Amino acid sequence: VDRELAALGDQARALGQPYWLWLAQTWRALQAWVDGEEAAADALAHALLLAPRYLPAMLNLADLHRARGRDDLAETLLDDAVAAYPESADARHSLGLLYVRTGRMAQSVALFATASRLASDNPQYALVHGMALFETGARAAGIAALETALRRFPASAPIRQALEGYRSAPAAY
Repeated sequence: VDRELAALGDQARALGQPYWLWLAQTWRALQAWVDGEEAAADALAHALLLAPRYLPAMLNLADLHRARGRDDLAETLLDDAVAAYPESADARHSLGLLYVRTGRMAQSVALFATASRLASDNPQYALVHGMALFETGARAAGIAALETALRRFPASAPIRQALEGYRSAPAAY
């Protein structure tokens, strides 16, 4: 977080504008885009590019590229995010999701495993890791990962439901 804030501060100083102004521009553009104003996507991309090494901007811009059908640009940006922030579970998880969307499920497993390890307090990352293992054919490992996740997060209904579903899945699944 400190490195991210320092990078953002450097960007704001280089632009000659305070962080709050960049944040306001980004928020306004994001809201307009979410509300369906396609032209706002360009404004959002511009605002996010003002802080190209700020991890949340990188992840949001990658998601914008994905939503616009540019997985190639999203992947480049997420690769850069993983390289710049190797301890970021969010960057690895996002890249893993892109791999799933682009049919590279087997490659996503390692990213999900690392994200789950880095963010051991995040039940969603543990769930996705277990599901990815199961869905790539490592059924026993997937079930074991979900069992471990359920012990760590006993109140997680999604983990419990996935575990029950996979335990009862036919062998040919």
